[in-house]
Amino acid sequence: MCVSIFNSIDINFSHKTNNMKTLSLFTLLILISFSSGIAQSKSMEDNFNDYIAEINALNQTKDIKKVVRFLSRDFVYTDTYIGLTGRSRRVEGNFTDYKNSIKGLMSNEDIDLNMKVVKINNIVEDEAFGTISATLSMGLAVNQKDLEKNEFTVTMTAIVDKLGKWKFIQSDVIRTLSERMAGTCVCYFYERNDDFVTELIYPSGFDYVRILNDFKFRTYDDKRVVKSGYKQFEWNKDGSMKELYTEDEEIQLLESAADKKAAALSILSSMYSYECTDIVVR
Repeated sequence: MCVSIFNSIDINFSHKTNNMKTLSLFTLLILISFSSGIAQSKSMEDNFNDYIAEINALNQTKDIKKVVRFLSRDFVYTDTYIGLTGRSRRVEGNFTDYKNSIKGLMSNEDIDLNMKVVKINNIVEDEAFGTISATLSMGLAVNQKDLEKNEFTVTMTAIVDKLGKWKFIQSDVIRTLSERMAGTCVCYFYERNDDFVTELIYPSGFDYVRILNDFKFRTYDDKRVVKSGYKQFEWNKDGSMKELYTEDEEIQLLESAADKKAAALSILSSMYSYECTDIVVR
């Protein structure tokens, strides 16, 4: 009798356990379906638009977390910048590099990016993976003063995380500067054997670009010549200057210079006329 009772209890317990397992499995399926519903309740395009909006608002919110919450911790990026002269520079980085790069937007100055999505070129997405390609524009203004206009081609790849949210994991950006309102540049001089190496710092959006130039002063047949990279300039005794061997073979007159440092500044003012309204020497 006792054996029968215990057998009966075991059977009932097993039956209840099976019911509980069935219920747990059913609940899990509901949760999975619910999570999938969350992922699909907001499309990748909506997510991308929200991401751009948070970048625009960063100077007001002062909260980087509102921007990087759209990114995976494994996020990597490649940015290619094309300037007015057609020269390009390329930057690659990861999640931490990106966070550091946008800190410049959290400024005491009034920075208005006015970044807009001009066109969504292509979207491919499924339940776990997607890519989006878009054309953007940006009119940068600082303290209500327009500084530059840019055009962007952006391609971003996203995955769905464990919580069912889109996270961007990779980004390729080509940024083309279409117009620049020049600003004040800063120049440092380093003397080397009666010649100079200069470090010019000029504003580029919410970042700054540092350029090194060398200046060699030579005299040939009583004519003074200044060399900087592949460029050569004639520096006459009366202080007047002109560029030699220009591509269009036209004489390029520069500002007059009384000494070597002034001659280098005259050349820098000519070379970086699009970037600098004036150059301050430090």
